[in-house]
Amino acid sequence: MQHVRDLLRQLATFDPGDAFVLSVYLDMRPHVPGENPAIRTGLIVLKDRFRQIEKTLLPRGAALDNFRIDANRVQRYLDEHAGPWLQGVAIFACNSHQLFEVIETGVPFDNQVALEPVPDLFQLARLVDEQETTVVALVDTNTARLFVTRSGFLEEVAGPDDDRLAIANATLVGSIRSVTSATWRTNARPLHEKQQPLWRSW
Repeated sequence: MQHVRDLLRQLATFDPGDAFVLSVYLDMRPHVPGENPAIRTGLIVLKDRFRQIEKTLLPRGAALDNFRIDANRVQRYLDEHAGPWLQGVAIFACNSHQLFEVIETGVPFDNQVALEPVPDLFQLARLVDEQETTVVALVDTNTARLFVTRSGFLEEVAGPDDDRLAIANATLVGSIRSVTSATWRTNARPLHEKQQPLWRSW
């Protein structure tokens, strides 16, 4: 999530001058769950909006040329990199200033495609507000497994020993109580401020 925060700050101060910025937010979930994942409502909206925006810039000019470059680059990125697991994507492009930034998420965005004098940051700011990075631990007397959620994605992270944090007495900064095998099941909860120094040290 720190990358998203940094990008939000970067785009908030971005000055395109007389150029325009293409802001794209897409819901990348399949059009109908269980069917062809290549058919996504977001991609249909994207093509429709590209046609609408292009019409407003006709017949010619630098704005039209730059938009076509940015639109083609966005489409090429989605064609080549949007895997079936992707739930949401945000893209910001401005050819005149070599700007092209992408955020892939495990949560969908509201479909939105805009060409404006400044980046549209509302949905990006909402993502930062609603999808804070969280650490979850599964612990018993001998081992601890750590999972991190970022931008809607859940991933397991390795510990400093590269062995799923094999430890004799599971104690993480005094905030996770040692549990016995009898209480194994799922002892998981977010680690907040007290865990941040440990997390950042990895």
